[in-house]
Amino acid sequence: IKHYEAFCEKIIIYDNESTDGSQELIRQHPKCELRTYKTGNQIKDSKYLEIKNNCWQEARKIADYVIVGDMDEFIYHPNILKFLKDNQRKYCLFKPAGFQMVADRFPRESKPLTEIVKLGTHHGGSSKPILFDPTRMRGINFRPGCHNADPNMKGKKWWFRDLDYSPEASPLKLLHYKFLGINYVVDRYHQMSRRLSPENRKRGWGFHYRKP
Repeated sequence: IKHYEAFCEKIIIYDNESTDGSQELIRQHPKCELRTYKTGNQIKDSKYLEIKNNCWQEARKIADYVIVGDMDEFIYHPNILKFLKDNQRKYCLFKPAGFQMVADRFPRESKPLTEIVKLGTHHGGSSKPILFDPTRMRGINFRPGCHNADPNMKGKKWWFRDLDYSPEASPLKLLHYKFLGINYVVDRYHQMSRRLSPENRKRGWGFHYRKP
């Protein structure tokens, strides 16, 4: 929330029955709106897919851009509002260079996470098309996992590789904060593995959480 409140007018958070105090923090923030959904304490990628393929449609003719992502995914640019304004007429969808960020311990400082954890490596699968103009988008059509999409849109896609940027030189990045200390990663993977729904297990969705 600290990251996105700096440049977003509204933040809508879909919460899957969390019990760690997240809902209270969301309700107290003036820019946030809480929406809850239930999956029986299971990870169901089909539900995530349904939400992400439809939630943005209410922003048509209201928002200049929407970001449809996970809580551990941070769109980053030193001046993102100017960047989007400069490119608004050229592009309707942006696919930033994706990075997996790494820390040797879970950060406890109150500063923005982007100022605390600055070490990361480019990861192609993390270059996700999660920022787009909802008015010029007929359908984003995310695929399972939402790392890729088949958009139906009126306009061009901005992608760092099409513009001959290296991942490190890309002006727009997507920073994923998953690997924040070995204990955090191990505990998280164990929790996620136990919560995988039968559908996820059958289809192999979230298979990486089951790796030893």
